[in-house]
Amino acid sequence: MLQFATGLQTIPVGGFPSPPTLNVLHPEDGHAQFPTANTCAFVLRLPVFRQYEKCQEAMENGISWGATFGLG
Repeated sequence: MLQFATGLQTIPVGGFPSPPTLNVLHPEDGHAQFPTANTCAFVLRLPVFRQYEKCQEAMENGISWGATFGLG
């Protein structure tokens, strides 16, 4: 999760230059998206899911598919 959200494998010595941000997304059409991250700004965007299983699946897919973009 840390690498997905920040691009880092470990927390930097001395901490982050600015605190990581979590944005909770409430999709207007009721269809949740995949989680996304801005690794330069340390921003994690998580959509709201009605079911835990759907959230877990989206997180696992988002993180594993992110590895194809050099994040894993």
